[in-house]
Amino acid sequence: MIAVSRERGEQEAVTFWQYVLACLDKLGYEGMSDEEGGEERLYRTDGTAKSNPVKHVLLLYWRHPSFRSLFQRVDETHGIEDEIFKHQNRPKVPRIRVDVRSKRGPPKHLQVAFFRQEYLHSLYSHEREELLLSKKHFQLFDYKLPAAA
Repeated sequence: MIAVSRERGEQEAVTFWQYVLACLDKLGYEGMSDEEGGEERLYRTDGTAKSNPVKHVLLLYWRHPSFRSLFQRVDETHGIEDEIFKHQNRPKVPRIRVDVRSKRGPPKHLQVAFFRQEYLHSLYSHEREELLLSKKHFQLFDYKLPAAA
């Protein structure tokens, strides 16, 4: 996406995607949301129902709230940028964010900025020490990619 944004001369989008990559790099696999399979029931006008598979994206309570909207925007990009993302003849399963908390704990060595402050304040000192928090600074941003034309 960075290369496509550069090609289009969209510097704001380049900055956005660089930030996304930096966040993904820092969070790693352990910092990503858990998903559970589910169904979404759609009702037709004749009253019959159809079930479609969905992925429920669980809430990582420890993670700073800005990441939820950031990664939702990344997920939505697949629908916007059809010419870039190909699904190899498979329909994309919608990802729906739910307020169910994941049991997954945070990875070690993250900067304080990656955490919800209420989570950090709720920890006992030995639990906080076990996180091996990085002393490096990381600036969080509330980036919003401009809507596609």
